[in-house]
Amino acid sequence: MAAFNKTANAQVIYDFDRFDERKASSLQQKPSRLPRRRAASGVSFQSIATFAVVIATLAVMLMGYVVQTENNRDISSMKTELAQLQDEGRRLEMEVEKLTSLKNVEQYARSTLGMNEIQSYQVEYVSLNNSDKAVILQKNDGVALADIISSVARALSTATEYIK
Repeated sequence: MAAFNKTANAQVIYDFDRFDERKASSLQQKPSRLPRRRAASGVSFQSIATFAVVIATLAVMLMGYVVQTENNRDISSMKTELAQLQDEGRRLEMEVEKLTSLKNVEQYARSTLGMNEIQSYQVEYVSLNNSDKAVILQKNDGVALADIISSVARALSTATEYIK
């Protein structure tokens, strides 16, 4: 039973049969004749694509952090190795200085090579009464400067070998 109530602006319909318990149970058991539509999932292609882009971005960022962590670990281990090698280098330099000290060289020369310090009777002084003279055997024009330069170069190389 439906009751109609007309007002000035709108028509209102009241269905009192819904409040009747006997009729309400029969209304609920009636199957509907309309075909049911599938419920829309409510997820659009755009939202799926956005979600995929966000996941891909997070994966790339995570991989970047992993690579950065591995690189930092490699750098740390290489710094440790460098410090160890520098310590080893310092130790070897100290050992070289110890072995090449004047005291050790003197001891090696005496014990292994059989050398002793020079004695005064072993020194012989040579004195020249005449001053040094240079004699030119052949006269070459233009070559004299080259000979002088080569002589100076040989003298310098001999002096540097003596100093070493």
